[in-house]
Amino acid sequence: MTSGARLLAAVAGPAALLAPLVAQAAPAVRAAVVAGRAFEVHCHGGDEAVARLALAAVEPVWPELCAFFGAPPAPPRQRLQVHLYVDVADYREADRRLTGGRFLRNEAMSHWDTRSAHVALQPPCPAALLAARGLPLQTEAMLAWEASHVARYELCANFQLHPGWFHDGLAGLVARRTLERRRPQLDAPPFFSQRWLRAQRLALDGRLPGARQLLTDETQDLAMRDRYAARVSFFAFAAERAPDALRAVAQLIRGSKVGAGYAGEVAAAATASLSDLDRAFQRALVDASIAWDEQVRSLWCVGDEWTQRAFPQADAVAVRREPVGGGRLFATGEVCVLDVGARRARLLLGLDDRGGYSLSLCPGEGFELQQLGPQGEAQGVVARGACAELRCGAFCPLEVVAQREGLELRLGGRRQRIALPRALPRESRWGIVAAGAGVDDEYGSVVVWRGLRVRGG
Repeated sequence: MTSGARLLAAVAGPAALLAPLVAQAAPAVRAAVVAGRAFEVHCHGGDEAVARLALAAVEPVWPELCAFFGAPPAPPRQRLQVHLYVDVADYREADRRLTGGRFLRNEAMSHWDTRSAHVALQPPCPAALLAARGLPLQTEAMLAWEASHVARYELCANFQLHPGWFHDGLAGLVARRTLERRRPQLDAPPFFSQRWLRAQRLALDGRLPGARQLLTDETQDLAMRDRYAARVSFFAFAAERAPDALRAVAQLIRGSKVGAGYAGEVAAAATASLSDLDRAFQRALVDASIAWDEQVRSLWCVGDEWTQRAFPQADAVAVRREPVGGGRLFATGEVCVLDVGARRARLLLGLDDRGGYSLSLCPGEGFELQQLGPQGEAQGVVARGACAELRCGAFCPLEVVAQREGLELRLGGRRQRIALPRALPRESRWGIVAAGAGVDDEYGSVVVWRGLRVRGG
């Protein structure tokens, strides 16, 4: 997600070259500023406490990059700037000023000329929730991701010529490593594993570029997200299987003189050192067991607690990939719907090609079980009921036992038997949803699942 104010026409296209360039690093909105050893965080629209949370996310990036490039770990000549925008409108204003709006949809970018990183709070949430639960982990990941680009700009005078597989892969690796070290209970974050899943699908379909193609950036036939997933996944695999070789390539990328032969020299060294990982990478992808298919962000699992936050315009949807077998289903756990946005959680059950069921949980309204069609569309209400224990901000016990054409639901202290219009399939999947709100609303739902276990029988 890097952005140069003077982008190369071959990369950005002619339209980007017409974007107005402004040397100012950020729009003139109220900002709390805090400084660390390597970074200075400007939190626009937030207070010093939020700025310090952002600083904690980016400070580990500098020593990680120094170690990777074999550079001395001394602080940079001047602190590197990272801008966090609590209001996405302020991020968009900054992006228009700096790049002509090239990265509006990304809600995160780093800027070559000012050597600064810019990240919108994502998913957006109100100040009270920030104070109570801290930054969304997706925001922390993106802060580290973009900060790694800025650190690379500082460490490498030739950063504008780095190959795409390298700068995308390095940012993804550093973001994941620093976040997981800070939060050791993180369990296979879908934010990262979804790219591996996308690359796995490319491999299974026979569309994954070979290592030589990846290392020479010959991936133009792939859609943007597929290209990104392949690059980031291969880099992470190389960092695990051939760390010394990858670091040697990184040091050559950093140390080689800029000139007509730079790209060729880097490509030759990378392919000589890393292309023999091709078959092992393909096998690792095909054999990988990936827990979640996160169809829409954002789900983060920390120990026994799973927090799912929706963006305003769309439901956050994550489907568990391991099927439930036996034609029976047992689900137990607790659910807490926070007082944000639509305030609605959904547990998806019995999913297959013909449809499934959605158990909707909303404080103040209770539950509603809907039948779903093949595309996930609602086909009718099967049952609904009230639940006094289902309150905003409080955990409510949940138990579902489904078999054949019947379902028993325990929600709080209430039990209810429900006849199902279609029996559970012999093999199905399940998932969780935090409901979005709508185009005119600021926030999506935030749902916390605790101790959720689903099995067949």
